[in-house]
Amino acid sequence: MNPPRVPVKYLVIALSMRIFGALAGSEPVWFSDLLNYIENNNESYRQVIIITCKNPGIPFENPWIRAILHAAMSTYPTIRINVDLSSDIEEEWSSHRTDSTATLFIFVDDRKKTRSIVPRRIISIMKKLSLSKKLVKYLVTFLSSTQTQNFDHLLRYAWRLQMMDLVILEVVSCRRDPLTILKRCVEDISPVIHHFNPFVGSIIRKTYHPGIEWFPDIMKDMHGYPLKIGIIHQPPFSDVSWDENWNYKSGSGWDITTMEILAEEMNFTLNILPRLLTFDEIVKDNSSRGLFDLLRTDKIDILASASPHFTEDMEENLFRSESLFREELCALVPLEKTTRIPFPAAIVEGIIMTIGIVVVFWGSAWLFQLPKSWSIFKTFRVLFAIPVHSNYSDFKMSQRLVVLILMIISLFYTANFYASLMKLSTEVDGEVEYGSFDELDRSGLDLKISTYLMNKTFGNVSESDGAMMNLKSRAVVTNAIWECPAEAERFRNVGCLMNQIEAKWFTTATYRRGQPTLKLSKVCFWKDSYAFLVRAGSPYRRRIDRLLNVLIEAGLKVMLYRNSTFSKLLKRDQEDELLEELDVPPEGVLREQLTDVLLFGFTTATVTFIGEFLWYRGGKILKKNK
Repeated sequence: MNPPRVPVKYLVIALSMRIFGALAGSEPVWFSDLLNYIENNNESYRQVIIITCKNPGIPFENPWIRAILHAAMSTYPTIRINVDLSSDIEEEWSSHRTDSTATLFIFVDDRKKTRSIVPRRIISIMKKLSLSKKLVKYLVTFLSSTQTQNFDHLLRYAWRLQMMDLVILEVVSCRRDPLTILKRCVEDISPVIHHFNPFVGSIIRKTYHPGIEWFPDIMKDMHGYPLKIGIIHQPPFSDVSWDENWNYKSGSGWDITTMEILAEEMNFTLNILPRLLTFDEIVKDNSSRGLFDLLRTDKIDILASASPHFTEDMEENLFRSESLFREELCALVPLEKTTRIPFPAAIVEGIIMTIGIVVVFWGSAWLFQLPKSWSIFKTFRVLFAIPVHSNYSDFKMSQRLVVLILMIISLFYTANFYASLMKLSTEVDGEVEYGSFDELDRSGLDLKISTYLMNKTFGNVSESDGAMMNLKSRAVVTNAIWECPAEAERFRNVGCLMNQIEAKWFTTATYRRGQPTLKLSKVCFWKDSYAFLVRAGSPYRRRIDRLLNVLIEAGLKVMLYRNSTFSKLLKRDQEDELLEELDVPPEGVLREQLTDVLLFGFTTATVTFIGEFLWYRGGKILKKNK
């Protein structure tokens, strides 16, 4: 029996050379150029964030754009964000602000009808996601059926958000070839690149050509563009004077010199702002929070004041430039310790000496038979430099000599006695050294500290740490920490918390008669880097940091000691001029002036007495000879 026949199956292969020709179209030059830029900049970027407004899984119509995105995802760690504009975008993607320091943002819009509101919202999202990133570039791609060449409003809106390296790539979408069943990308129109130069106020449009610069370096020349600079009077870093309306009048110092160097290198103009205390944000909250609120506005671009971290919040890094130097916050204290005592020994000694002197001169008055009008009360008054009305013409020579000796003793005695009364509650113990917080606490010094550094220094003190709690309770905040050394020098019961550069500067500035009156103790609270503060998301930050790095390598910290203001303080022979500059009053001015007056008066009285003595003595001798 023959087996049943199995039907033969045929495999038919149909080839369409027209279709393969459509698929095998050569890559456009702009695609190869952009792909090469993305793949060969892995040293600059650490991350790519791709943002679209489409639902996940829907492919892009343009295969070249799709290939570019795939290449970016295969080269860098990539975050793909398909934005749902109806949700809270800022809250949903806020975690991506601090995941990388250098990011390339790519936004693709391939909707048939482009509306301006959607790209503006996406650009706002990109700006918010880039606030904590130092190196950021934005590539915005529009796939349109025809070239519009009208993105002025979008570019100017981006600049209002301080977005610098934003480039719009306008690509004509693929159009369907009616002779095939597939889409074919017809390369008859080159893409157009749009970007904005805010320093000359012009929109730049360039049709792609081989070798074009995708992200031109606009920051290399700012064409004198004005930057709003805030400065603080804080010797030795800056010495600033204001007019009656708190507008900038003149200034010098390390901070200002550094900004002048940056302005020259970047070719921008310094627009020095009025005193910061006049801004509403500072008036409402005169702390680091108020300062950061000001830096979030468009009222200021750079705060040229070397400052440490004010808080431990990571968000503070948004406002900080490259580190300028690293210093410790230490205690600047009086060189000689003063102890508070309720009843000093000088008073006791003075009372005993007063009684002894009065008794001696009361006995002398009785011995030399002074007139009855010369009572013990007059002895008291002369001894304490209180004027006495007496007729000395009838006094004998011995009687006048007693009064003269009493007046000479009064010259030295009253100065010391009254000075001891002025220093009733203090006693000098000599030079001291504080090596721990406990010793600094036992010193009883009242510590002055900058308002912005109070919370950083004492905000996290444990209640079990008795010494630190005591120091915190005695700490006094001030907006003028540079005035503290003069108070510490004068009263000797005040200490100043400042970094070592400031402390060494004021130690040198407060020399008296060749000797310092203040010293930097070994008690330090923390060590931190100091930097300028910039506006949040500032486009100038990267360029400024690059120049600061060059200056730091060239010895930026040493420049402080070569600064003209600081150098003058090293000239000891110009002490009077320096004290006038620093507004530090010399020690004991009134007492020295009164002593000079008394010395002149007593010297004149002594010379008069000797002359009178010689005159009358000579007269008696002449009478005897006659």
